[in-house]
This record gives sequence, structure tokens and C-alpha cells, in this order.
Amino acid sequence: MSWEGESDWNEDEKLSGSCVLVPVPDPESPGKGKLLREQGYAETMPAIGDYQLTEDGTFILLTAYQRATAEERIWFATPNVRFRVSLIKTSDGAGVVTSSFSSEIRSLSRTASEGYNEKVTSEVGQ
Repeated sequence: MSWEGESDWNEDEKLSGSCVLVPVPDPESPGKGKLLREQGYAETMPAIGDYQLTEDGTFILLTAYQRATAEERIWFATPNVRFRVSLIKTSDGAGVVTSSFSSEIRSLSRTASEGYNEKVTSEVGQ
């Protein structure tokens, strides 16, 4: 997966990157499983998280790291508007270190040679 974006929080900051994601569904419960990531959200290291897709379409990802635990909830308001809430908790779960809410807008542009390109813009608050 790769992404590009810009933040309304810091107009000079351009966000971009890439990461290898491998979903491994639970054979007995297809809406749940493991998500293997080349790079984690809370710590820059490979990570394995537990995911769940709820009946209303919310994607929940819980990932334990060496020093923290991340809880992410992602849902779509429309096909091109996504909301995300992230909590970074202490590894023992005793407190929240960071929380954020993002609204992301996907804008599609089409070029003759490349097909569709995706650009994501975000508003992030902490």
C-alpha cells in the first residue's frame, strides 16, 4: 500500500509512504483475523495486529508493540470520505498516550496512461 496526503494541521507537511500489508483471515470467522505489517503505526517496526470488521462496516485493528498498544477504528461516511480514530495506549493499558481523529477525502484523477490515481487529504487533531 502507498499513500500521499497533506495535513490541514501543518500546511507545509506532505505525508507519503508505503507499507506491505498481509491480511490473514480467521478461517472460522471471516470478519476477523491477523494483519501483518512491514511497518507499524505506533512504532516503526514490523507488527502483527488483530482485526475485526463489524456489521456496520467499521474496521477495528488492535496492535501490541514493545512499548505501547494501538487501537484504530476506520469507517466510511461515503465511498470517498473515510474517518479514522487512533488511540495509543501504554503497553499495560493503564493510560492513553495519544489520540487522534482524521477525516480523509479520496480524490480521483484519471490520466490516459496511468488509469486512476488516488490522493488522500487529511485533517488530524491530537
